[in-house]
Amino acid sequence: MATRISLTIRNYTLEQIVSLLNYGTLKIYTGAQPATPEDAATGTLLLTFTDLVWEVSASNGQILLDVVSYSYQATAVATGTAGWGRLELSGNKIDGSIAVSGAQWNISAVDIMVDDLVILNSIVLSLPGE
Repeated sequence: MATRISLTIRNYTLEQIVSLLNYGTLKIYTGAQPATPEDAATGTLLLTFTDLVWEVSASNGQILLDVVSYSYQATAVATGTAGWGRLELSGNKIDGSIAVSGAQWNISAVDIMVDDLVILNSIVLSLPGE
């Protein structure tokens, strides 16, 4: 039988996870994402978003970056194609996919040139019920 986690537990867990990442960073890299967040970052660091603030409450097994009250932009320090990103604060890490739309983390452009201003449009963290 499959393990099933209640929505209440999933929402609570997400709220605890983002409490570890509040005001943390999202670093965007080129290339393929490492096998685990414990592995060293791979690829070229393209840009870093700082001081990320999350919504207060999770809903339906998801929690969102607060992009209504806050805006996030970063200037590229290198040229390349965004391949993945790492959320981090005080050694707590979550890796995810990057795209312009439809990914876990969406930015204004994935083909980035040095000194480009890039906007972070959304981050959705979710926990499945099964």
